[in-house]
Amino acid sequence: MNKLKITTGEWWPCCADTFPHFVFAGEDSTVCAMYSNEEEDARYEPIEGIVTREERRNHAKLIADAGNTYQQCGLLPSKLLEQRDELLKVLKQIERGVTGLPLQALQTIDSIEKQENETK
Repeated sequence: MNKLKITTGEWWPCCADTFPHFVFAGEDSTVCAMYSNEEEDARYEPIEGIVTREERRNHAKLIADAGNTYQQCGLLPSKLLEQRDELLKVLKQIERGVTGLPLQALQTIDSIEKQENETK
């Protein structure tokens, strides 16, 4: 299922106010490190346009969540969004009382079920 060849195991952000800010995965792997434009460490020269401490903390949380979600369902966030949008269309049709779901809606449901079965 790990089609992207990403680091396996739980991903977690290091949300301490350290420099840089890290996302770790598995036993002891570093997925990424993020820097800010704040003078926190004399070893690093501030670079214009780099994110703040709060932004990098939130980026780390987002990256860790995306990695964990991908490992659970095999889909990138953009694909999950597409799937959600397709499901919302089907639900709106059902809510409106459509008696027979259109072929496209049935194909959407079949496609989602197929993806779900492939990730098990």
